[in-house]
Amino acid sequence: MTKKIFDRISIIILNLCIFAVFIISPALTCAASHSYYKYEFEKNGIYASADESGAEERTSICFIGGKSGSIAKFSDEQLDLISHHIIDFLFGDTESFALTMDNVILNGKETDNVEIFGETAVLHMADVKVLMRGALIGDIICALLLILSLVYIIRRRNEIGRVALRYTVIFLTVLLCLIILFLLLTFIGSYDIIVSHPSYFLDEVWTNMHHLLFPFNEEKFENSFFNDTLTQILTLELFMDAVTIVLVSLFTALFLWLGFAFVLINKNRISANR
Repeated sequence: MTKKIFDRISIIILNLCIFAVFIISPALTCAASHSYYKYEFEKNGIYASADESGAEERTSICFIGGKSGSIAKFSDEQLDLISHHIIDFLFGDTESFALTMDNVILNGKETDNVEIFGETAVLHMADVKVLMRGALIGDIICALLLILSLVYIIRRRNEIGRVALRYTVIFLTVLLCLIILFLLLTFIGSYDIIVSHPSYFLDEVWTNMHHLLFPFNEEKFENSFFNDTLTQILTLELFMDAVTIVLVSLFTALFLWLGFAFVLINKNRISANR
């Protein structure tokens, strides 16, 4: 009886750890990847392009330093420096997110000592850094639990097959229902606007996801939305692409585990027929 209880607990832990690891790991990988930022800058038109004559045409970035009316045109190299700064702050030893740059084309003039981010962005990224550090620790713990539970399940594979399949199907069903419920509540909450402007739905999804990132903390939630250099270069498309990567990684891992559970139950049937 005790072993059967541990069997069920191990399946629950495994599914929860797959859920955690394959959400956190790809999210952190995107956030720490300079190549991901470069790809998104290119895709979303943040990098400079060439006009019809072949001359460089830089993208106008508004709200420099969090100030309305402050518009800069960064070179690709300067944008790369900004993305490196973001990564260094989130995952390195950089203490403050504040950044000053020289040779910035600000409001049509080359300017030195330009404060790139405003105070709200600096405070918000401090919260994000704490979130990232906590997520990294949680990811490591969940990865260890995932390995331990998987080892236990493999050792108990002859007895655990049917339980593994049943509990995994239940977990996937609950997960899908929660995602659908989240999307449905988002749609209902902004029905009037979404019906008129369907593209606004993704904005609302991203907005409501911040309730999951900062639960029970309305101040940090409110401070997540502001106009700044940061929000101009890290576009909604960049974040939604990251969400897509996370969801693909998660459901790939879950369905691979589901397939493994099918193998376990089929082996049990073969053994029982012998």
